[in-house]
Amino acid sequence: PEAKKIKLDSTKELDASGTLKPQEELDAIRTRMEHRDELREMEECIQKELLPIVEEEPPLRSGSFANVMEEYAEAKLFFVWLLGREDEGGVKTLGMPTAEGELLLPHDFALARAVPKGALLLPEDFLIALQPEEYLGGLCDLTGEIGRYAVQRGTSRDHDGVQACLEANSAISLAIQTLERSPGGINKKMDQLRRSVEKIERMTYEMSLSNAAGINMNTEVTGTVENADDGGGD
Repeated sequence: PEAKKIKLDSTKELDASGTLKPQEELDAIRTRMEHRDELREMEECIQKELLPIVEEEPPLRSGSFANVMEEYAEAKLFFVWLLGREDEGGVKTLGMPTAEGELLLPHDFALARAVPKGALLLPEDFLIALQPEEYLGGLCDLTGEIGRYAVQRGTSRDHDGVQACLEANSAISLAIQTLERSPGGINKKMDQLRRSVEKIERMTYEMSLSNAAGINMNTEVTGTVENADDGGGD
């Protein structure tokens, strides 16, 4: 028979023998480290291979290269929003050993499912300089990723995680709406952004109702949370 499981909290689990079950957490940590490495490779490719070409032919910046920069902005924005800045210990302390032979502790695995750090990078925080429309486009597309992450946390009954998603998307929506003037391409993304906020609001409302009633409602938003760049480019 399967060993009886003893719940410690929402992030750690032991079997009856007291052995930590770390595989899922290890996989999550490994995936995040891989994403960090991929982001660095992307930055290196842009700096060494693409930027020199664009500097020689400036008109090229407004075409496919601008789309690449939006994708870069979105990727880095989401990575830092979820895991925090490296210079503030966000990524370097995600449960990975800091010295050869160092053992992972139960607290380290809890970090694999921590509430998002919530940090939003400003244009000057990027290693590669962004045009205003590239940054704003990446910021709008970020809300699509946050929306999908909210659905994932909602199905896990993670109210704090969903609330963090709502706060981020609401703040981004408000900031863009208060701009005196925004690029035309950004306006096309605002409908998807507003729908994302509304769906996450509905998720938090349903979760609050189920918690108050003491029942386990299935909290999933009907349909898929659209990527904020739908209809606004690839």
